[in-house]
Amino acid sequence: MTLSATSLNLGTVTVGKTSQSKSVSLTNNQSVALSFTSIATTAGFAISTNGCGTSIAAGARCSVSVTFTPTATGAAEGTLTFNDSALNTPQTVSLTGTGH
Repeated sequence: MTLSATSLNLGTVTVGKTSQSKSVSLTNNQSVALSFTSIATTAGFAISTNGCGTSIAAGARCSVSVTFTPTATGAAEGTLTFNDSALNTPQTVSLTGTGH
């Protein structure tokens, strides 16, 4: 299982507003389908589109998009976490954004 990015910067966003979404692709480079037990973000960040669903076929690729909605001014950090049946689970993407 490989990710197209290990980090995403959602930019500077007005407190209470939501950023444009940014995507990360996940590729199943194994010979068997993998199932997801969860795909989640930490507070302040949210999944806007989950194109991965509950499983991914062998050799397939899917994408997940995230947004940032700051509740305070300043820098924020979070994580997008993929928990699945791959040996290298979980896969994580660092998320950053700034509220203003």
